[in-house]
Amino acid sequence: MANLIKDVNSAGDVDKSRSKHQEEENISLWVKTQRIWDFTLEVLYKEMGAVLTHAYQFLYSLVNSNPHGLNPEKIHLTGSSNKRAKIVILLHGMKSGPYAFFPLASVLHQSGVRNVFTARLKQTTDNLVPSQAIATKILEIAEKSFDQGAKEVEVALIGHSLGALAASKYIWRHGHEVSNVTVNMMVSIAGRLRFIENRFHWFCKDLEMEIDLTFKEIQRDPDKVQLYTLSGSDDGIVPSESVHIHDDDSRQFVSEGVGHLGVIFSKEGLIKIAEWTHLWTRK
Repeated sequence: MANLIKDVNSAGDVDKSRSKHQEEENISLWVKTQRIWDFTLEVLYKEMGAVLTHAYQFLYSLVNSNPHGLNPEKIHLTGSSNKRAKIVILLHGMKSGPYAFFPLASVLHQSGVRNVFTARLKQTTDNLVPSQAIATKILEIAEKSFDQGAKEVEVALIGHSLGALAASKYIWRHGHEVSNVTVNMMVSIAGRLRFIENRFHWFCKDLEMEIDLTFKEIQRDPDKVQLYTLSGSDDGIVPSESVHIHDDDSRQFVSEGVGHLGVIFSKEGLIKIAEWTHLWTRK
């Protein structure tokens, strides 16, 4: 009888455990569903215009993959005796592509900025912040520049969201491997340079360690490059405190009325980036 009672109690414990596990799974499923719904509303409802612009730029890229002088074969050099190549590399965000920067490329081209290139970032489970793609791109462009007579190469990295994380990781943690090549400017567009929890921090929870490691290096050497930051006033995905990590107002800008996706299409934001970049090319 004692064994029977023990067996019954054991079976009851198993049933309770299964019930609790099922309940946790149901809660987890509910949380995931709620998160997906909230994210869908944030992106599709609040930023439908930006989503449609992304789609249009993608379709346009099928016709012309390098508009506005992007990825030129001939490198524009400055200086008389000690010729320099000033290179700008655009780094797209997650689930996007170089086409997202076509509007910015147009504004840069109109403002006289030359040597603007794009790099394609491929995020994998083993490479969550793909900074190696930047190293490969810089080496490729540097070799082309030296072949065309450059003595020095200076690089500015402009990244949106994931692109900003990759750029900051490359600058502060990857290190430079090419002689006579210097990365001395970065523009972070809606980049989560500091991990701060908010309503959508779960979206990049797997990147928290990478972000923290890079942020610590930035704190150790904040002036390693000239860092500029741009955010959208309506960005619900990345809080402004995560984007603007320095106190210099001249190196940060908030584009009004746009969110996380729309900030790279904001006219005033694009003009500000062009101003920063043009100033850098004149130094």
